[in-house]
Amino acid sequence: MWYRSGSLVPMFARVADTLLPATASGVTSYADPAFGRELRLVYTPGAQVATATLHDGAHATATGATIAVSGGSQYTVVTVEVDTRSAQGPLATPAAVAVDGTDLAKVADVTACVAPGCWSLTGNQLEVRVFADVQRTVVVR
Repeated sequence: MWYRSGSLVPMFARVADTLLPATASGVTSYADPAFGRELRLVYTPGAQVATATLHDGAHATATGATIAVSGGSQYTVVTVEVDTRSAQGPLATPAAVAVDGTDLAKVADVTACVAPGCWSLTGNQLEVRVFADVQRTVVVR
C-alpha cells in the first residue's frame, strides 16, 4: 500500500467478520470489545505534523519520533505501525521506545503485551502498542 508522507491512517487492529453484534459460534464482531476496542494507526513520517481524530474522540498526533495518542469511548488500545524504509533518525533504527517517560518492553509480537504497552521491530516495520485510556506520549529513541 502507498500512504502519503506525513499521515496517520486509522483502521481496525484486528480482523472481524461483522460490524454488527454477533452471537453465532465462530463469528467475530467489532461490537465485541475484544475486537472493537483496538485501533491501528499506520504512520508514514514526513515533514508535517500528522493528525487523526475518530468518531469516538480517539485522537493521535505524530511528528518525527514523537506520537501522542489518546483513546476515546470505543478505542482504548492503539497500535502505531511505522514503515521505517523512508524514516530518518530513531524511527529508522530505534534503540528504545518510551511511553510517558517509561521504557516499553521490546517483544516479538505486540498483540500479547499488557499495559502500558510494548514495541517490536521486524524488518522495516516498527509497531508500538499502547493502552491509551488517557493521553499518552510515545517517544522513539
